[in-house]
Amino acid sequence: PPPVQPPSRRGFGTTIIERSVPFDLKGDAEIRFDLLGVQAKFVIPPNFVELVPSIAGAAMRVEEQQSTRPRISDTALIVEDNLIIAMAAEVILLDLGARHVDTAATVDQALRSIERTRPSFALLDLNLGSESSIKVAQKLKEIGVPFIFATGYGERAPLPEQLASAPVVQKPYTLEVIEHALDKLQKAGAS
Repeated sequence: PPPVQPPSRRGFGTTIIERSVPFDLKGDAEIRFDLLGVQAKFVIPPNFVELVPSIAGAAMRVEEQQSTRPRISDTALIVEDNLIIAMAAEVILLDLGARHVDTAATVDQALRSIERTRPSFALLDLNLGSESSIKVAQKLKEIGVPFIFATGYGERAPLPEQLASAPVVQKPYTLEVIEHALDKLQKAGAS
């Protein structure tokens, strides 16, 4: 293979990687463009690392489940104030069948997005910094759009009674966690 040339400018992806690990995780990220290849070194604090069983086994299980996987159609909405988490969630929702994903970081952005395009499904971070996504959930319930709440770091804010039946998932998002919550939503809708 030809020798690796360092890029002439820093792209968005490289910048996100180099800045988000130190900023969001208080770790270190270093990317080097050596002649023989790109080398990356990441130092992640242990509280953000989780050991999982063999990835090969997990990949086979996901493939087996493909045919029964609950699907999302058309446009999905993510309400999340952390860009990296929103980007990871977007990949999952696209993988579950969404044709397009809108993202919003605030209640106002989310309500404007719903006005523009009625989503078929929404994933709502319950805690958006100084505000919560309860208003967005109430609007979605009013127009009949299914949604899932998400919380991070073990927090659990009390939900108003009319929203108490909505599934709540813990971050970080994984395909399996979202699928399971979607499955619960679809069963609740069928009953």
